[in-house]
Amino acid sequence: MPLGVPREPTKSSAIGRVKGAMPRVLVELAQLAYNVRSLWQLIVTLRRRRYDFIYERYALYNIAGLIAARMFGLVLILEVNTPYARHGEILRLAICTVGARARALYLSQGGRHHHGD
Repeated sequence: MPLGVPREPTKSSAIGRVKGAMPRVLVELAQLAYNVRSLWQLIVTLRRRRYDFIYERYALYNIAGLIAARMFGLVLILEVNTPYARHGEILRLAICTVGARARALYLSQGGRHHHGD
């Protein structure tokens, strides 16, 4: 679907109807903007307590977990469910990239992650 073309509602909820009435580009920009809120929440949480990793379910355009993991030197564990597997080559490339980086980080730390406590 070309950018800027209104999407058909996929849900009967109020949010689904609003999203369906908006041009696709605005919905995608709103999803990207949500990263600011998510990243802020992660930063506040990660400053209060130590964690070994961040576990996150994949959502299109969600990069807050990745940014926070890099900022705090944490491993990001990304769960990807099958409906997103339909996004094709881009998702496969992202999964391969994340997997390769996670493996490299794991191996560079001697196969275990610790904080040196």
